[in-house]
Amino acid sequence: MVMKVFQKILVCIYLLFPFLFVNATEKTETFHIIGPTDAVCVGQKIKLEASGPANGFEYFWYPRNKVVSPFLKATDYIPEETTQLFVVRMSTSNLSNTDTAYITVKVNEKEVEIYGPGFVCLGASASLEIAPYFNNPVWSTNENKHQIEVTKPGIYSVKAHEGCDLVKGNHYVDSKTNPLSRIMANRNTDLCNGDQVELRSFSAVNPSWSNGSESRSVIVKTSGNYVLRNTNECGIDKAEISVRVHPIQADFIPSATELLESENLELYNHSKHAVRYEWYQDGHLLSEEENTEVRFQTSGAYSVELHAFNAYGCRDIMEYPSIVVVSKESSISANKEDIIFPNSFTPNGDGKNDVFEMYTGDIYNLNVTIYNRWGQIIFEEQNSSEVVWNGTDIAGNKLEQGQYVVHYSYENKFGEPITKTSSVNLLR
Repeated sequence: MVMKVFQKILVCIYLLFPFLFVNATEKTETFHIIGPTDAVCVGQKIKLEASGPANGFEYFWYPRNKVVSPFLKATDYIPEETTQLFVVRMSTSNLSNTDTAYITVKVNEKEVEIYGPGFVCLGASASLEIAPYFNNPVWSTNENKHQIEVTKPGIYSVKAHEGCDLVKGNHYVDSKTNPLSRIMANRNTDLCNGDQVELRSFSAVNPSWSNGSESRSVIVKTSGNYVLRNTNECGIDKAEISVRVHPIQADFIPSATELLESENLELYNHSKHAVRYEWYQDGHLLSEEENTEVRFQTSGAYSVELHAFNAYGCRDIMEYPSIVVVSKESSISANKEDIIFPNSFTPNGDGKNDVFEMYTGDIYNLNVTIYNRWGQIIFEEQNSSEVVWNGTDIAGNKLEQGQYVVHYSYENKFGEPITKTSSVNLLR
């Protein structure tokens, strides 16, 4: 009775820790496993049998979960891949008398191609599949179908059957992030005329701008909404930034361009988009009012400038470079009937008052130069007795409405040189 209990205890220990008994006794050459020596069909049941007598011994097959009957002398086995198995034979009368035999059951193995992308996008899935003519597919994800969906990077493997052969394959899936579009500007995007801003893509992945550029950065000088698109295999991402060029135009009309000493000169402001003003006389601040006036005490030529500012601090400047102030004596001695011309004209093609024309008396060597508000020459006539201007510049371009400075010189009938500056209003 005690012997049987002891024997059962040893059997339990052996079942739990078989490696303690594998080399307990010297293995005999006659103890072996009877089974196939050539490659077998995968999934096809075969029979394995330990050699030796059936009585007086107990048999333990390993791995136990691979065989059908792990505690019998003979067992069925269904090979799924090339595997080494072994059996331990233990004498029921002498538990220290054990033998171990090994066998490697081979199956033919081939590589199988797994079709699918080499990456998976963040938040998306990728399809992996094998050809439909393979049987019994088993993936490393424990799925048993020909096509699976994966959402994470990693190495994915599959096993399947093709006739008697085992086919195996591995496929590495990397991860890719979705494209990210972010726009960085090197300055405030509220611009003044002539300013520029650099817009730069935060990501360098295939940038494409709405203005057609494909460089990482673009230089912008005009108003608009600029869209950046970044693309990769995972899709498209867009970002948008608004750039605004805020206009400002300084414009004023003096009440005269030639006046007497101590006579008031009225300055009428016609600026556009302006909220603040600075008037300067010969470089000195005169006033910050919208409209102002100035009185010149001595004769001479003076300049008047208007600096106009918009709400964004943008500035534009208009200048009358030559306001002529004369003394009363000079005015009395001047012959004002030598030249007569209108103070305005309307070159609109209606046949009425379409040109600026100077009507001359008994004078010689008339030279006329007309300037725009920036002091640029837009019309010039030399040594002429008749002057006609149609409201275009030297290149023939139509000029905008405004006041233009007329500077002219001539010799009167007495041969005296006369130089004067006046103005004319071009109206459209």
